[in-house]
Amino acid sequence: MFFDCKYFNYTGPGSITVAPDALIDAPDAFLGDECRRVIARGAGGTGKMCRRVSFIEEMPASIGSVAVPESVAADSDAYALETGEHCKLYGATRRGLYYALMTLEQLIEEGSLGCAVIYDAPAAGCVYRGYRTFIPGREQTGLFKKTVDMLAYYKYNTLFIEVGGAMEYKKHPEINDAWVEYCSKIRNIPGAAHKIQCETYPWPKNSIHADNGAGDYLTQSELRELIGYARERGLEVIPEVPSLSHCDYMLNAHPQFREREGDAYPDTYCPSKPGVYDLLFDILDEVIEVFEPRWVHIGHDECYTLGICPDCSAKAPEDLYADDVKKIQAWLRSRHIGTMMWGDKPLHTAVTEDGRTIRHFAEKLPTDVVMLHWHWNFNVSDDLVFHERGFPMMFGNVRMTLLEEWKKRVGWGAMGAFVSNWGAESPEEMQRNIITPEIVFTARALWSDDYRDEVRDQILDETIAELYRYARRDMTGPLITVLHTTDFFIEYRYFFDGVFIESELYLLGDYVIRYEDRTQARIPVKYGTNISNRHLEWTAENIALLEVTCSTIPEKRRCEPHESVLQLTWGGKREPKYVNYELFYRYSFENPYPEKPIAEIVFEKAEGKDFNIEYEFVEY
Repeated sequence: MFFDCKYFNYTGPGSITVAPDALIDAPDAFLGDECRRVIARGAGGTGKMCRRVSFIEEMPASIGSVAVPESVAADSDAYALETGEHCKLYGATRRGLYYALMTLEQLIEEGSLGCAVIYDAPAAGCVYRGYRTFIPGREQTGLFKKTVDMLAYYKYNTLFIEVGGAMEYKKHPEINDAWVEYCSKIRNIPGAAHKIQCETYPWPKNSIHADNGAGDYLTQSELRELIGYARERGLEVIPEVPSLSHCDYMLNAHPQFREREGDAYPDTYCPSKPGVYDLLFDILDEVIEVFEPRWVHIGHDECYTLGICPDCSAKAPEDLYADDVKKIQAWLRSRHIGTMMWGDKPLHTAVTEDGRTIRHFAEKLPTDVVMLHWHWNFNVSDDLVFHERGFPMMFGNVRMTLLEEWKKRVGWGAMGAFVSNWGAESPEEMQRNIITPEIVFTARALWSDDYRDEVRDQILDETIAELYRYARRDMTGPLITVLHTTDFFIEYRYFFDGVFIESELYLLGDYVIRYEDRTQARIPVKYGTNISNRHLEWTAENIALLEVTCSTIPEKRRCEPHESVLQLTWGGKREPKYVNYELFYRYSFENPYPEKPIAEIVFEKAEGKDFNIEYEFVEY
């Protein structure tokens, strides 16, 4: 299995096949239906027959003849599994039961279902294992559910959803109207957001999230259905309601509340203007009604505009910021809801007249706010700003493939971590923005007591293999697999903040499948999606290479050193590097016409491209 379970031992010879008509003892209809779905994935096996699957709503002190440690049994997300002629799934909570079922599914898919005893729990301290994303566009709700399925499969328990202007507001429909108009200006021109934010004004800003709702919005009933889908699969759903900063969704409709008068694209509201909190609390009221959350994430990140307007200029920026947080927290507390926020601003320092360095924002904030530690470099010492002041803290926007000294930091008191997606929910964009690989890699770290920096490269390789397996798991019928590589190269970039994949730039051509009856089918060959450069160094630090790993798996072939080899780094820089191998990429896809004999498969190059490609079809 991909996960390192705390205990996994085969107890008998041979394999187990769960009978399609097995009796299922489940505590609710959803778990019963999910169990039937899982069983169907292993239909047709020839092993010893299991005719009963039972969900047992407790975490046992022992399973079979194996004692379960109290530290494991006490974890609310722990589970145990005993397979055989009667499969037994144990969990003290419904989520634990669901995780036991997910492990059964993984065993069935990997063909390793035998008589076994398993128990597992998250790594010590990893209470929150999460993912942060936008509300999907109406046409993307199916893709959103597939992402939720993946999160559940890899045993995540928390889902943060940025709301912004992408949810219907019944009290303030003008917010939705202004949001759609605003996004239409951004989404149709590549790089428009960058130009507005980085080239138009002399002050900093980074607030345009036009991928939220795909530039539109969902009705409240549509969003409730998605929230329910996630909750059924064990995910606590927490709304992120940007406040103070990242408030373009409010201010496009209500520019009278902006802090900076000359800003045509305002993103920060003035906390001193009468009426601004009436509007914000109306928004929060509707969000709370739809999400019914225990927590609300209030944003407050990347706040670059404070104390500018006449109403605020006499006040210290840290006081304006802290008072805003306290006011929103008090309002949420009156509704028995906790407060979370991004932790970048509390890391800002000030120097006193006597030369003393203080964290002046952190020192002003209430310490029962959960800090989502987001600092670009994740400096180890920054963690202590939160721990020494008593803030609960977890890592947000985490890049676990790059984060160092994870075990030390969890030992200091970090409560877990979540991967953040700042782009669309489509598989191609999630792949190329390095989101999907991070989901799988991070899950391993959050469930493993043995994860440490020294094994990152090994786990990266295992993650790539797991992603390739996961990509193939739902493919039906005969597959076609190609082993290919190219010397084509485009410097790595991210696809969010108004930057979208311009397919014509990356399209190298097509594989043309010619069948004996003269039927033809075309499979696009797209750089960064299913093929990449042959001269790249495969390491965890060379993270940009992961843009091709959701549907491909690399194979190294030894070669003579090249005079100049391009190495990508996650920052997008290029350096000459010598490597003694070339990378080939194994890519599989479904045969469009499996009933027809294939005469040949050839590559047809796109016009205007100068590159070489080498390919070999190894399966069809």
